[in-house]
Amino acid sequence: MIQDVYMKVNDNSNIDEVKNKILDSLNTYKRSRFIFDATEGSVSIASMKKLKVVFDENKELVEKKLEETCIVLSSGITKKIVSFFIGSVKTIRPVKIL
Repeated sequence: MIQDVYMKVNDNSNIDEVKNKILDSLNTYKRSRFIFDATEGSVSIASMKKLKVVFDENKELVEKKLEETCIVLSSGITKKIVSFFIGSVKTIRPVKIL
């Protein structure tokens, strides 16, 4: 069974708290799907890079336990920025922009 793990994220998010939730979920559940809700506040490339580092630092665990990542966005320009970033980096597991 895949466990959905929901997190609100934006430029003001505490990356250590997000990292801890990601790692706790990967260590607790057999399979996880991360749902990042970025509909409130802004999301910059810098924020995306910080989040990417968390996944890269835990590559083996992510490959084994993460099913996919979904990013929920509302703004057209933010969707374009995030889509550009996701398209320009190598992702370990599938990423969907919603």
